[in-house]
Amino acid sequence: MDPEGEKIPPTGYNTFDECPFPAEVLDEVRKSGFVKPSPIQMYSWPLAVQGKDIIGIATTGSGKTVAFLFPAFKFIIETKAKADDPTLLCLSPTRELAVQVENEAHKFGREAGIITVCVYGGVGNKRDQGRDLAKGCHVLVGTPGRLNDFVEGKEVSLSNVSKLVVDEADRMLDMGFEPQIRKAVKEVKDKMERQTLFFTATWNTNVQKIAADFVNKPYQVKIGSTEHLKASDNIKQIVKIVDPDKKVRHLTKLFLEYDISEKGRGENRAMIFCNTKKTCEQLEDGLNRARVRCDSIHGDKEQREREKALNDLRDGYTKIICATDVAARGLDVKGVTLVVNYDPPKNAEDYVHRIGRTGRAGHSGTAVTFLTDRDDFQARQIRTVMLRNNQEVPRELQALVDGTLPRRRRSRSRRRSRSRRRSPRRRSRSKRRSPRRSRDRRSRDRRSRDRRSQHRSRDRRSRDRRSRERPRKRSEPRDAKSQSPDRPARGASNNFGDSAPASDPSPQGWTPPQTAQYPSQAYPTPAHPNHYPETTAMQPYPGQVPAQAAAPAQPQYSWLKTPEPAAPLNPAPQFTTPAAHYAPATGYAAHVPQWGAPPQAAPQVVPPPQHYGAAPQPARQYSWLQ
Repeated sequence: MDPEGEKIPPTGYNTFDECPFPAEVLDEVRKSGFVKPSPIQMYSWPLAVQGKDIIGIATTGSGKTVAFLFPAFKFIIETKAKADDPTLLCLSPTRELAVQVENEAHKFGREAGIITVCVYGGVGNKRDQGRDLAKGCHVLVGTPGRLNDFVEGKEVSLSNVSKLVVDEADRMLDMGFEPQIRKAVKEVKDKMERQTLFFTATWNTNVQKIAADFVNKPYQVKIGSTEHLKASDNIKQIVKIVDPDKKVRHLTKLFLEYDISEKGRGENRAMIFCNTKKTCEQLEDGLNRARVRCDSIHGDKEQREREKALNDLRDGYTKIICATDVAARGLDVKGVTLVVNYDPPKNAEDYVHRIGRTGRAGHSGTAVTFLTDRDDFQARQIRTVMLRNNQEVPRELQALVDGTLPRRRRSRSRRRSRSRRRSPRRRSRSKRRSPRRSRDRRSRDRRSRDRRSQHRSRDRRSRDRRSRERPRKRSEPRDAKSQSPDRPARGASNNFGDSAPASDPSPQGWTPPQTAQYPSQAYPTPAHPNHYPETTAMQPYPGQVPAQAAAPAQPQYSWLKTPEPAAPLNPAPQFTTPAAHYAPATGYAAHVPQWGAPPQAAPQVVPPPQHYGAAPQPARQYSWLQ
């Protein structure tokens, strides 16, 4: 289309041999494997060589970068422009796209001696970029913000720029770079003295307005439909309605289906697009844990990390990369045969640019989009793009657009309340509670249950404590005489502090102590009620008992018993020396069998255990030994 708006018959170069470009540039083109120019290159080169202003409207991946580089190279070589100040200025929206243009310019202009410098923000290498600018360049590629910083610092002059290129103009307007673009263009020659090449993928009102301020009597080169957004015909578009929790499972199946893995035989690569940085990082971590090598690109990463990820993808070190919309524009990576929209794009324009990462330079590719039963808005726009490209629309996608697709029931953790507003009451008498009131009521019931459970536990503990400490009833006996022989009296204890077994009380009220080493024996009743020794023989201590003949059994009847001999009036006392380590307690009288009682063994008093080094007790404390 000419500047007056009239359509003219297209004329272009069908082969590279017809192009009037330097031999060094064409040799590099043939080494790259290009057979013939793309449509945007074919029809824009004749006008660009003549120095006409061009507005190029073409889909992504159509070869717009080479379309504006080669005519500029021809101008620089023919005019023998010096590298003191840049001759070609290219404005790019993102750092990745700027680096990509720099690589293409260095690749095709290296043999011709064309120097290219790229400046962009977001990294700490501003000093290195300033050093490169001080050396001089023919081609300057950069983002508007960092370029204005160098211009304000007077580190570069744009007064010698004869070729101005605005690449991805619609993208820069969407990102809000219009003030920076206008500020940078003011430093360049007037539009009457320069040539402007304006390239965009869409031709809306905002783009037309800014284009009218930059170009002078432009020729429009339209490839494809300009009224409606359209994707490349080399891309096969597939839409799948999936469960949100099963996206990763479908993603791994796609990798196996299209042979995208580290051990894959081919050079196939994949790009996965997400809407948020968090989802991008989570997906990257999940794939790496599953031993699938993957990198990511998003706005929070430094430029060095982003460049390294792209270089690894180009070199084949990694074959999968996760990215946000920052990589959806202008990136050209050879071998990308699969593009997956893990999250649906916000609009049709982003959808076209996302899937445009594949099917570039005449190659075929596949784009798969995951949609849920809630993405009906995105489904309408995707269906529109598919119909414009004569793609087959799946039944599930059509049902989602029509609203006839049954919605899957979400799990309880993902389920939301249907309405958070307080719905008006019905006119019927039955009360209709709102979800908020029902939730409050459930909370109150839960607190009441917890409170009752707490009181119940406290009452149970109190009851157990009272049962352990409760007093005896009046019907229970309190004195020792009424205790049963099997149950000891409460509080009864022996000389050693242990409870003593209950037995019939003796008139003397005393029984010898017992120990565990010597079990209890049937002790006889002492001869005297007092506990002091008499003139009778004393019982020897354990270990010193003399061997005596057992007394003959006494008959049961008293008239058959043998009379006992009479004891002397004044018998001599017999004492034994106590053990050195034992201090005996109060002694008692020896056994004096009573008449009619059966014979019993002599009592044995067991000493309590003491330390081996205990000193013997003095003998003066025992009155019968003094």
